[in-house]
Amino acid sequence: MITSRQQRLAHWGETRQKGKRRFILVNGALAWGVSTALVWTMVMWLIAPEFEPLPNLLLALVMFPMGGMVWGWIVWASTEKEYLRRTGVDHR
Repeated sequence: MITSRQQRLAHWGETRQKGKRRFILVNGALAWGVSTALVWTMVMWLIAPEFEPLPNLLLALVMFPMGGMVWGWIVWASTEKEYLRRTGVDHR
């Protein structure tokens, strides 16, 4: 677990080297989007008797990853801004 500010900065330094596009796709669309789509579908299936899991899962596997890409972009932008402010590293 990352606890100190220095550890968080070092971890972000490693993450940012992999690139913005990869972060948005892997962390946003895949990790957040797909997992959220699966959990949402299971919860809805359990609490709503009329819920149709298969068509809704297919829709969720499109919509949640799209939202995850927005989430990933927002996280990237805010974390990168903080990283640059704290380290003074040129972003180019």
